[in-house]
Amino acid sequence: MNKRLITSRLIIGLGLSAVAATTTAAPVDLITPSAWIFYATGSVQGGTLTVGDSVGYDTSDSDRDNNPYNAWFGTGATTGQGVDYDEAITVAEFTPPLSVTWTGCLPETRYGYNNIFIGRKNVDFKGVTGSRQYPINQEFGFTNRWDYSGLNTVVLNAGRHDVQRVSAATLSNNKYCGDYRVDWANDTLDFYFNGSKVRTQKYTYLGPVSILVRSFDLSHTITSMKVDAATSTAQKPATDTGLASIYGANITGSLTHKATGNKTDLNTSNSSVSGDVTFATNGAGNLVAHVSGKGAAIGVAFRYDVDYDTATGNLSGTVTDNTTNTPLPIVFTYKGNLTWRATLSGSNGRSSSGGAADYELAFDIVLPAESIRAGRKFPPGGRFVADLSQQQAITIPISVPVINVNTTLATNIVTEGELVVTLVPKELGNIALTGDVDGSFRMDPPVSFSTVYNVPSPFPGITIPPVNINVVVDAIGRFSGTLTGEIAKNNLRFTGNWSGVSSDGTTAGGTLDMPIPLDPKTGDVPTTALMTVEGVVTLNIGGIPTSVPITLPSSMAFSQQVIVPISFRQPN
Repeated sequence: MNKRLITSRLIIGLGLSAVAATTTAAPVDLITPSAWIFYATGSVQGGTLTVGDSVGYDTSDSDRDNNPYNAWFGTGATTGQGVDYDEAITVAEFTPPLSVTWTGCLPETRYGYNNIFIGRKNVDFKGVTGSRQYPINQEFGFTNRWDYSGLNTVVLNAGRHDVQRVSAATLSNNKYCGDYRVDWANDTLDFYFNGSKVRTQKYTYLGPVSILVRSFDLSHTITSMKVDAATSTAQKPATDTGLASIYGANITGSLTHKATGNKTDLNTSNSSVSGDVTFATNGAGNLVAHVSGKGAAIGVAFRYDVDYDTATGNLSGTVTDNTTNTPLPIVFTYKGNLTWRATLSGSNGRSSSGGAADYELAFDIVLPAESIRAGRKFPPGGRFVADLSQQQAITIPISVPVINVNTTLATNIVTEGELVVTLVPKELGNIALTGDVDGSFRMDPPVSFSTVYNVPSPFPGITIPPVNINVVVDAIGRFSGTLTGEIAKNNLRFTGNWSGVSSDGTTAGGTLDMPIPLDPKTGDVPTTALMTVEGVVTLNIGGIPTSVPITLPSSMAFSQQVIVPISFRQPN
């Protein structure tokens, strides 16, 4: 594909026009057994589609449902963790313009990924043990997962799932019940919950899609589900799909810790920005481009998702920091020469002690013409991924002086996620190195214990009986950051922050720092790196009567170092 032509289209573009006229049939009713292929537990009975049961981890396959997901990604039903996901996928495929509506309950479980996804079927999926193939490309839908609070929408952007909270959803009996709807037309997705639109995003059509329902630990129950979709002269799939790499430049601003007033100036030496551009020619012959990326400094991390406006040349969409997970509007103004600038500010940064910090910054994202890639994957050598999924034993010092507690307890810390490094070609054969790290962690099991507190006597001669106190420390959160530094100076590191999931970031959070020391002689990447996670975690203390005059802390300082194996591979 001609780079000059693509570059010109990314700058100028054409206004979007309506797709070809379509013909739709009567809505397809999915509350029927013949509409679904079930893997493990699922059925349609009495007008209700049920997917899943109350079994999550089942290492012995005690319910004898063959743990299909665990088999697909392992060597059998009882290997590994024995993950017992229950899945159902529609037999039929659908073409936009379409509208998927359902009434039902999406479950919430502590360690689960409970989803209703819409996406293209995986033609390589045969249900074979050890194949590491999944039935569907998980492109967009609704989700509740352990590493994000609440009910969320999710869209696959540039190979990453962008998760956004549905703030109006209310949890009841461990489920989010209501009316759901996803509309898709003219390369635009609209998500609705209980009749209110909760998200809009451009999304290019590449082929017919199916619907997948997945449960873990608790079942989906759906009493109504229909699809209105085109049956003839439907939208044509996009063509000329491609991918490009951006990098950040001219970062300015500051991070100010509220408690101390200490101010850190932000620049390209201690903060960074990365991202990808996906582009395609839609069925009407017009350009659709989406930019998805991240930025971070120590104590602050954010992600942005913006669409290219063919009329202005600007990039408009949302930015979400890693602490509140609340999308806010953002516009990158086009400055010429394939460079866009945006400003960002907030009060949701964190210090290493967990204290709040204000931030304000301005930054450019730059798209060198040389970085544009035809096809949907980076060529060999352009992008590398390291898996961060692991479990490590840790010790947690617990100190609560007000109730005379000073002890150390043992547990495990589980991390999931990935570290990505991208080589961005620039002019004259130069290469910029960018990257990001994203994932989640949890204590498994949570640290908890009981202790006896001897209440001081308020008056001479009066004795108050001892009180049994229960203490729980449950560190569970997300971490996000970007790559900073220069290879020549051997000062590469991933910096960013983490936020607590259980408290939605209100009382838990802190900093992320992981140096990547290259071999000074060979330049080789080390086999491991030390990731330091510092801040405060939520502290739950119960059992003290209200009559006892004592004020208990709601959080506790937290500092852990996790050894991260670095074995880069090219993405799948």
